[in-house]
Amino acid sequence: MKLGFLPLAAVMLLPTLHAAPLYIAHRGSSGEAPENTLAAFKLAGRQLADGVECDIHRTRDNRLVICHDPSTKRTTGVDLKISESNLAELRRLDAGKFKGEEFKGEALPQLSELLRVVTPEQLVYIELKEDDPLILPLVKEELKKSRVPMERIRLISFHPSLLKLAKEQMPDCKTYYLRGLGTDRATGRPTPSAEELIRLARAINADGLDLCRHPKLDAELVKAIRDGGLELHVWTVDSPMEALRYAALGVDSITTNYPKRLKDSVGRQVKEE
Repeated sequence: MKLGFLPLAAVMLLPTLHAAPLYIAHRGSSGEAPENTLAAFKLAGRQLADGVECDIHRTRDNRLVICHDPSTKRTTGVDLKISESNLAELRRLDAGKFKGEEFKGEALPQLSELLRVVTPEQLVYIELKEDDPLILPLVKEELKKSRVPMERIRLISFHPSLLKLAKEQMPDCKTYYLRGLGTDRATGRPTPSAEELIRLARAINADGLDLCRHPKLDAELVKAIRDGGLELHVWTVDSPMEALRYAALGVDSITTNYPKRLKDSVGRQVKEE
């Protein structure tokens, strides 16, 4: 295990680790390749990331395109709203050159393309970006046609009603409710509380919570969520020291832009409870 550059305080956390977290490549290995492109997803496979995360939108002609934003402006330089554009228009855009000339020509991929390039061992986290129930039958059809088992798919969303429908329509896929965390000024504790997070997740039959990194995401919160019967995942963590803290807390997965960096520095050799 490569611990050479971790601070002593981080190394001292190692005996408290309960189980190795999975490392999920955020929009692929997007720290080193253009986000949400096949280049980034393939790199995540070569780097042995445990899974990849992507964001999907429905086009005007009912195709599933991978892109974080509702518009293509930030990553392609051309301002097209995905829901108002057809696939042919979107595929003409260059989603790679903003990251460097070596990535020039990378197209906006379809979900079907991602499902073809992930490794057999990888999980696929699919974020449902828009609160759009019409996207669910399209996702289900793509998953049925792919070689990726439903059991390796994770559907994630900030939209609780949509995630509830997703679980009803694709019960073999795990669902995780995405939430940010704030801090209660009076108590200093995270908000929403663990009790409220558990209530929200149970109301939509979610299998777990996928929470934004937060300094108040601590052992007390993790234990409460675990005792509530839910999985706990965290995003987006790029610091090895911070990743080690979350690993010590016992989170199930860490979503990161740099999966290789975290795996190499934090390591996978942990002390079993």
